[in-house]
Amino acid sequence: MKEAQPIFMNLLGAVKAVNYYPPRHPSRTQPVTRAHQLLKPLLTKRGRLSLAIVEDVLVFEGEPFYDDATVHVELREALEDRRISEIVIHRGVTEEEMTVLVEVLSAGTDAMAAWKDIGEFLKSRSVTRIEITVEDEDIREKARKVYSDAKNFILDIMKEDRTGAMPKGERAFEITKGLQDIILEDRDALMGLTLLSDYDNYTFNHSVNVGVFSLALATELGFSQEDAMLAGLSGLLHDVGKCRIPLGVINKPGKLTDEEWKLMQTHPVESARILKQMGSAIREEIIVSVLTHHVRYDHTGYPKWEKALLPYSEITSVGDCYDSMTTLRPYQKRFEPKEAIDVMQRLKAKALHPEYLDVFIKMLGMYPVGSLVRLNTNELALVFASNPQAQDLPQVKVIMDAHGNYLTEPELVDLATDQARARGITRRIVATVDPAVRNVDLARFL
Repeated sequence: MKEAQPIFMNLLGAVKAVNYYPPRHPSRTQPVTRAHQLLKPLLTKRGRLSLAIVEDVLVFEGEPFYDDATVHVELREALEDRRISEIVIHRGVTEEEMTVLVEVLSAGTDAMAAWKDIGEFLKSRSVTRIEITVEDEDIREKARKVYSDAKNFILDIMKEDRTGAMPKGERAFEITKGLQDIILEDRDALMGLTLLSDYDNYTFNHSVNVGVFSLALATELGFSQEDAMLAGLSGLLHDVGKCRIPLGVINKPGKLTDEEWKLMQTHPVESARILKQMGSAIREEIIVSVLTHHVRYDHTGYPKWEKALLPYSEITSVGDCYDSMTTLRPYQKRFEPKEAIDVMQRLKAKALHPEYLDVFIKMLGMYPVGSLVRLNTNELALVFASNPQAQDLPQVKVIMDAHGNYLTEPELVDLATDQARARGITRRIVATVDPAVRNVDLARFL
């Protein structure tokens, strides 16, 4: 459709001008006016016009633009970057409404996220003759972004502690709320990320992992969303004081000397001091919980503490213990999830709150999400989602065949309803496998 080309060019021109000129500048208003004038006769004939992305191709009124003309490529990218799958413009559209459309097409991802519902945003701007369809972001992609933001936040705290420019506590709440939203929507999507090892960034990953476990456990225990948030904050911030411990001690591959161990034991106190610098948004309960996360259930541990422990602290201790054991570190081997659970069972009522531990183990399931397992068919599979009704039959992603060859396309299988049973094959898990031994990159499949 030859009429589309000048419309595209003017729309794109207006979008680009947003970055360089103030709102009423002619370089911003004139392209909108021209695009509006070009649309009017087409809308008079048709009543509505559709601009869409179909299978990665820009399509205007059913006509695909397969060529690589710059205007088509850039307009398609503008839509894709904002996850816009279709724009429908109706007869009677005004210039003011077209200006709002340009605002949407020039908006950054943060602005798009802040609008939440694009329909409500358009309505708030009195736009009634333009419809925009935004595709929901894949939950696992959202989980990766939220996890990455949380890790960067911990990195910022530890970096800025040296300069005195400490991030504010409000940001900690925003990060924790993002983690909580994912857990409430699809817990497994976030839980799987906790098993992705990053040897060089252990401290940052560990902090986020414990925040995730604390949020998930508090939610499973039936805590209110507000109380679960406090548990999550305690988990997320519990180890920030390690930035004040020399790296030589933190990463020492051998046993610590008595002097080094005393130094390591100061990190909860240092964490509490850092939290006090983050402003009044960090409540006293969080500071106390972070201070006491190494005080055991029987009140041994450190620092010395004779008062009752807060539930947020005891929840953090469970998550901290599990993640510490299931992550490779310079001074210890990595436990497989099932091994770690067995060890933690022996710590019940001594180091860890017995009820919280029982609920945590039940929540993880017999084979936690992210575990690499061998099936009775000799295939290797990654546990992808838990099955509360049958803990030994989770959903798995088969990644390797019986002969040790990677599948071109991993096969998602629900072991509880395995379709292979119709062929007389009943898949089941027979063992867990160390991904390092088989050189399997879990991140590739999670």
